[in-house]
Amino acid sequence: GLLCGTLQVIIQRLGEEEQTKQAVLQASESILQLLLKLLEAQATAVHEEALLALGALIALVGEAFAPSLPFVFPQVEKGLANTAEYAAFTITVGVVGDLCTALGLLVAPV
Repeated sequence: GLLCGTLQVIIQRLGEEEQTKQAVLQASESILQLLLKLLEAQATAVHEEALLALGALIALVGEAFAPSLPFVFPQVEKGLANTAEYAAFTITVGVVGDLCTALGLLVAPV
């Protein structure tokens, strides 16, 4: 969980400057794969932090995130169905907002 939180801050800080943003964009596919593996794990303790890092990545990548949407959507769906875990549910709603902000109408076909 702490590593996901650190990753979220790194994504946000490095995304502020164009030169460092490019480095994060180049690593974005690998970062996404790692976050998805964490979200698929049974340990729900890291799901909240992984979702926050995912939201930061989506915000940074923007419309270029569209090809990754089919891989992320099942995890978002799972988070929205998990109303028993209020914090994870709320963070997932935030991720949906990040997706809509970053992708605009591109999110609609899913």
